[in-house]
Amino acid sequence: MRHTYELRRSPVFGGEPSLRARELALKIRRGEIGPVLSLRTLLPDCNAPDLHEVLAALGDAGDSVHLLSIGCSSALATSPSLGSQLVQVLLKGFIWACDFGELYFRWDVLECIIKGLEGPDPDNRPLSNLAFVFIDRGCGVTTEHVARLKNLTRRRRMLDKQLPSRLVDRTHAPWLDVPRVFGMVMHSKNLTKCFWRPYQEPDFWRRAGFHCSSARRPAVAPGRWVNPALRRLKMALHRGSMDPVSLQKAFPPGPVGEQQSKALLESSLVRKLPRALLPQWVIPGKRQTSQSQLKPKFREGLLKR
Repeated sequence: MRHTYELRRSPVFGGEPSLRARELALKIRRGEIGPVLSLRTLLPDCNAPDLHEVLAALGDAGDSVHLLSIGCSSALATSPSLGSQLVQVLLKGFIWACDFGELYFRWDVLECIIKGLEGPDPDNRPLSNLAFVFIDRGCGVTTEHVARLKNLTRRRRMLDKQLPSRLVDRTHAPWLDVPRVFGMVMHSKNLTKCFWRPYQEPDFWRRAGFHCSSARRPAVAPGRWVNPALRRLKMALHRGSMDPVSLQKAFPPGPVGEQQSKALLESSLVRKLPRALLPQWVIPGKRQTSQSQLKPKFREGLLKR
């Protein structure tokens, strides 16, 4: 006997989501995925119906996800419809960090996403909570789009830092809800890929309860100068080595993970930290090194080899 199979078609994407995509969407709706959702790990190179199903789940109930890492997806990179759906997810305010690495965005698709996050007035308040992002220039992304994304996230951070701690919650400056996100910020490997990270912000450490003094950049400081107090905290407490699966085991979504993150913060606050070392050029009386002294010296004849 011959069997006939009927393939149900989506009116938009022309196909049904796979079983793995439906299972992942169900876990998202149950709040079992987070704090990082990495499609690169759980659903690599997902097609349009799969990505539509996952984004729909994030739109319905994605409060357990703080960072979204999509990975290589030609479906999103070439679909204005999926780009608009991603914008709607980000406008909900739960996701505050995105990794767009490996995405070869078509110009009009990325323009649609950025415009949707900027709103009608690009110089005004951003419409989403996206404060940290990475996008790969090596994937054909224009310099203008990179600059607009950086500016967008920078303005978001500046506005978030103006919010009093009593008003910070899951959808208001969520990256500054330190007891909830401290474990993720200290251990997430995905977060280290972003252009800027929470642990580079003195306000993050101060709201956590650490002393992080302000420091004005000296005129003779090197190009990549870092506040010594900030460097001290980062070197002592930040690790950034956990992949999404390991991070979810250590800090699972829900009350258990929040409690473990809070416990890590409390233990870090009582930990004895090393003193911040001042660079030699900051200490009074120390002779400043001239630029000529910084240049390497070669013995005669070595460059001829």
